[in-house]
Amino acid sequence: MYIKKQKFTDEETLIEQLFDFGIGEPSAYVQDIILHIRQELAQAEEFKKEMAKIKDEEEALEYEDDVIRANLAAFLLQHFECFEVNHKSLFALNQNDHQLLYTITLSE
Repeated sequence: MYIKKQKFTDEETLIEQLFDFGIGEPSAYVQDIILHIRQELAQAEEFKKEMAKIKDEEEALEYEDDVIRANLAAFLLQHFECFEVNHKSLFALNQNDHQLLYTITLSE
């Protein structure tokens, strides 16, 4: 992982950054969104069917993480104009909002 100061608007980069920052600390804002996503997935028949097909526990957890990350990215893209990595943190930006998403502590 190489985190540098950057701004971006595309889904692919957002998903990559969500993956990288996934080892960091999510903000309360992100924790609430993820909780909501998990609740929706618990009710989603298609998701439950896919999870039932996966016999390896580690693969199932990876699949679940991928689905959650994709849903989180979709939500964020709907509500924010761009995203920024700065000072070891990931932010979502609008004209009037600068929302912290994740913070990460890197060993020097």
